[in-house]
Amino acid sequence: MNKEFDIDQAIEKLKSGKALTGEDGVFTPLLKQFAEVVLNGEIDAHWDTNNESNRRNGRTKKP
Repeated sequence: MNKEFDIDQAIEKLKSGKALTGEDGVFTPLLKQFAEVVLNGEIDAHWDTNNESNRRNGRTKKP
């Protein structure tokens, strides 16, 4: 993951008139970090709950 979101730097950018969102927005790094954490958590949860054996191992015909 990239560096953590710096709230002090974000406040300074807001005071200087930077946009909240967009490519160079103040909260863009925070939103990116949040999305990465959420997606990684979703993948981990999927892998943890998907421990079923392979029900179709190629030996049976399709229904």
